[in-house]
Amino acid sequence: MEGSMFTTQMFGKEWTTYCLDLGLQARGNDWLLKTMSQAFDALSVQQREILAGVCATTALPVTQRWRNWLYENTLEPFVSDRLSVYTANEILCNLARLREEEIQAISPVSIPVMADDSIIDISQEGGRINYEITVTETELALYEEEYNWRLGNKYGAKLGLSDQQIALLNKFYDPENSFLSVEGCCISTIKLYLSCLVSLEKQFEKRGSNMEQEVQAFVRKCVPASRGHTQEGRYQQQQVASAVYLTLFKKAESVIRNLYQHKRKINSNFSYSGFEQLFEDTFGKAAMDIMMLRKERIAAPDRETELRLNEMNPTRWKPAFDTIVAALTQENSGDISAQIDELAELNVNNPAYEQVFYEASRAFAKYDKLTAVRFYLKYIYADLHSEKIDSKQLQKTIQKSLFSTAAELQRFQQVIDELVGSKNLEKALESAPGIYEKQRKKIIIDEELLETVRINSSETIAKLNEILQEDEPEEEMIIQLPVQVNTVPDMPVTFSADLQLNDDQLQLMKLFSENNCTLPADTVTHFARERQLFKNRLIESINDACYEQLDDVLIEEINDGYEMNAFYYQKIVNLC
Repeated sequence: MEGSMFTTQMFGKEWTTYCLDLGLQARGNDWLLKTMSQAFDALSVQQREILAGVCATTALPVTQRWRNWLYENTLEPFVSDRLSVYTANEILCNLARLREEEIQAISPVSIPVMADDSIIDISQEGGRINYEITVTETELALYEEEYNWRLGNKYGAKLGLSDQQIALLNKFYDPENSFLSVEGCCISTIKLYLSCLVSLEKQFEKRGSNMEQEVQAFVRKCVPASRGHTQEGRYQQQQVASAVYLTLFKKAESVIRNLYQHKRKINSNFSYSGFEQLFEDTFGKAAMDIMMLRKERIAAPDRETELRLNEMNPTRWKPAFDTIVAALTQENSGDISAQIDELAELNVNNPAYEQVFYEASRAFAKYDKLTAVRFYLKYIYADLHSEKIDSKQLQKTIQKSLFSTAAELQRFQQVIDELVGSKNLEKALESAPGIYEKQRKKIIIDEELLETVRINSSETIAKLNEILQEDEPEEEMIIQLPVQVNTVPDMPVTFSADLQLNDDQLQLMKLFSENNCTLPADTVTHFARERQLFKNRLIESINDACYEQLDDVLIEEINDGYEMNAFYYQKIVNLC
């Protein structure tokens, strides 16, 4: 099945009806179909087959259940104009995964039926009738409780929740996304959500009401009472009530995202147009006040959660790194070094993993030369095992602070060469102290020459001084790092049309990519002046154009120039 066929079947009249029932206009349907179609085509063959099965099944309740799940997860980014191919692909991946889990959990069941000899075979085929009825997983799914896939039933036993807490989590469909797919993040969100509801309940009780009564009163304001007697009206009332609890859950998720330093934001506003302020006055403001007070009680992410979050956020390590190195001194360099190593272990799956070591090497250069060298060796080793070898040189000023003589720099180069060849990091780290060991020359004394030298002591002193001279003239040397061999032929670089980049912006990004994603400030200034542009405005315009897809800046200013984030650049290239 192609993406166009899938989107036509799933986002036709049913989608328009769904939006209208919520008081929304199904605007920009062509853009939605194109975005979802491209996202579908980007799926794997197996994922496309699973979703094609959802469309093809004749079991209406199954189709409707997954259609509603898709609509609920698409609605928020769609109405907030944040639906991109990347976001849509993430939604479809989650749908395929959940459907696959459902299929695996339900195996075909054969139900034997007692044969009744009194039944006469009137068919033309002859023989006895086969009385065994085969129930397929699709048919069996018709009778399965839809609550089995909601958060309350998923985590009820694991978290030891009460029946009431399970029911509060089952008020809405599981709002699957990449953040909540991390179990530690989802559990923390659940705990904050349930804790908030307990406090809201107490506040309403003081006014002679309770949470359920307040929700029903809110629903009646959103759905006219005259419609509550029709099937459509009752359905709308259920959807509004579900949206109340889902919005409170999203607010809890938003707090946890900020607490766990997850940069990608979500829209936690009430999804029914025209009733956002009513929701905030009734539930939202009080809920946020409660959550902000209770967030300090939320446990810090465990190791598995840290690993997953750092994998999703390439720059998440920077705030923790800056906090650690801010306390660095010559006296505590050993303790700080251990903390940096622990931070690096939590970023082992991070695409920017090697950058932790590179920045550590720069930070330690001023306080501990040997530790700085070891961090740089770790950077080289991690870079060699990354998808793209960057081979970033240490700045010349840092090299001069680390190596006082050309001999030290030469010995360091030898250690790097051996590391690149053997890829034995442990041996390289053991060799690092030898870089700074004094290399004394061996002297062989000739007795006859010594006797001659004794005659002229001044000549002897001069000769010995020449032989024993330890300092060597400094030479300009450059650390030779491995260069990545590009085995893939150069392809034209294209960008998503959504970025809306002009020629000047594209040319500057191309210039960055041709120079290892780093340019001196003078080069950028010259580039901008040639085009009669302001340097800072040009950089900011590129960052603004790419921010919606990256949720971060693409180009940052460094000490002596500008640096384009290579990982982000690869992310937006060829996003079609």
